[in-house]
Amino acid sequence: MLQKLPGEARARVPDPGAEAVFYCAGGLRSLFAGKQLQDMAYKNVFSMKGGYHAWRESRHPVG
Repeated sequence: MLQKLPGEARARVPDPGAEAVFYCAGGLRSLFAGKQLQDMAYKNVFSMKGGYHAWRESRHPVG
């Protein structure tokens, strides 16, 4: 999936100044995804630390 990210990012988020937040189950893949976009000159890229599991453990709402 991360191999497709550069092309998908340009198609879905053409503005490199737009905010993009990535998350995955544990936070590692989203960290790599964010790094890829930063390498593509995206400026406001964030990875949710700890991913979905940390979000649920913190008792944040899940829809």
